[in-house]
Amino acid sequence: METLTQIVKGTAQLDCIRTGGVAEYIITSFNGKKYLIEIDLSDKVDCGESASFKPYYEKAIILMRWIRRAMEKGDLIDRN
Repeated sequence: METLTQIVKGTAQLDCIRTGGVAEYIITSFNGKKYLIEIDLSDKVDCGESASFKPYYEKAIILMRWIRRAMEKGDLIDRN
């Protein structure tokens, strides 16, 4: 697995939003490796009361909080 720094230098593309408000983003790292993270949009404490998420981020660092948490919990899914 790559380091957090290598991963957040890449891009993030929204893959889908599942029932219950879970957004799935495909993170393509600086080195071209792909990972999947899930963000529970219904968690207003975590996301905020009025947060909005874009379908594409040029820099995945915007989602660093969720990427780091997924890495720590072992929930970062390797898509290679």
